[in-house]
Amino acid sequence: MISRRGSRSAVVKLLYRAEMTGEVVSTQEFDDIVKESDADPEFVTRLVAAVQDRQNEIDPKLTESLEGWDLDRLGILERAIMRIGVCEIIFDATVPDKVAIDEAIEIAESYCGEKASKLVNGVLDRVSRNKLTESSADEGADTD
Repeated sequence: MISRRGSRSAVVKLLYRAEMTGEVVSTQEFDDIVKESDADPEFVTRLVAAVQDRQNEIDPKLTESLEGWDLDRLGILERAIMRIGVCEIIFDATVPDKVAIDEAIEIAESYCGEKASKLVNGVLDRVSRNKLTESSADEGADTD
């Protein structure tokens, strides 16, 4: 059964693979990862492309919310999970922030453990709050 969580897990695996090897994932590898994750190939393709295309916008938001951590200090899996969460929180209005955060927490716990899931929760919650603060400030500037 195809699930969004399975699809997000496939995206994590694909982003991890791409960062580890520095290579584009082959069609066969993509198909294998999508199948083993019970993922929606279209959703996976869109989300991988969104994260990769917007990484120059995602990473500063992530770094800003890490508070005292350097992005390079994170493990590759944690970084991939958080990039997906930031991408959905900031750039995908169809995904409620709470859903993006909860999905990232569950995936982090599954792949990285409880400590990582707590870090993911705290960082993505800050990203969401910062987005709301920026949005409120933008609205206030529009009324001047």
